[in-house]
Amino acid sequence: MMRIIAEIVVSPLVWKIPMGIMAIACVIVIAYWIYIGITLNMARNRHRDPLGWVLLSLFVSPVLTWIILLIVGDKDDNKKHVSGESPDIKFRSVSRSKSRH
Repeated sequence: MMRIIAEIVVSPLVWKIPMGIMAIACVIVIAYWIYIGITLNMARNRHRDPLGWVLLSLFVSPVLTWIILLIVGDKDDNKKHVSGESPDIKFRSVSRSKSRH
């Protein structure tokens, strides 16, 4: 009886399936780390909250999250200004000198 148990544990055929499952799991984990890294960089480059976008990519498809990030664009571009002017224009206060020569 002991010999049969030892042969089952040591037999390469017994370990072939679990090792294959572990290899597939490792590939999936590495792929998701790459997806998370791409999502993180895309969110940072667009001045968005990286944590929220990474969590969204974990619950939804990472590729769908990338498409949404591309559609919404940069957060700074979406700001609405009351005056209707671009955010690049800076207002300067002009001070007049009191003493005129």
